Amino acid sequence: MFVYDLCRALARIFLRLVYRIKARGMENVPSDGAVIICCNHIHVADPVVMAISLKRRIIFMAKADLYQKRFGKWFFESLGCIPVHRDGNDLYSIKKALGVLKGGGVLGIFPEGTREKNGVHGVFKPGVATFAQRTDSVLVPAFIRGTYKPFSKIELIFGEPLDISGYRGRKMSPEEYQALAEDVIAPAVYSLEERL
Repeated sequence: MFVYDLCRALARIFLRLVYRIKARGMENVPSDGAVIICCNHIHVADPVVMAISLKRRIIFMAKADLYQKRFGKWFFESLGCIPVHRDGNDLYSIKKALGVLKGGGVLGIFPEGTREKNGVHGVFKPGVATFAQRTDSVLVPAFIRGTYKPFSKIELIFGEPLDISGYRGRKMSPEEYQALAEDVIAPAVYSLEERL
């Protein structure tokens, strides 16, 4: 917790000197209880911009490659990040993410699994649908836009919580989870671009 708070404080100073960050819709993120923030992904600094924009601590899912070196392992574990292997079924990551939500925390997910290239959106992976359907978490879509060039504008918006109550409480197939991610959650995220 100390490392997260320290890094967030330092990042808030540094990023606001280097970029013109404009964040909106923070009131759509509940002040307590389990929350999933589902956002597009354009730059490695996206999690930092999100973290400095909210008062609540966000636990992000991060690619396992970041944990290969000793410092990286210590640093990302200290931040509370959950390592995830982007290819394959990672039961450890799933259990950790579900544990965050069952404990009333905030889970940050970039469901495209990798950064967008040349402004082309990626396909949402079903993990976000799985976490949202299996818990009573509030699902908040978010969208971030910018070039991350020095002194450029970085825009972030948190949308209104997405109601997926009709999907909860029933058994779903992998295909249904994929459809929920692609046909319901992804459009809610991408539609926010029009409001920036």
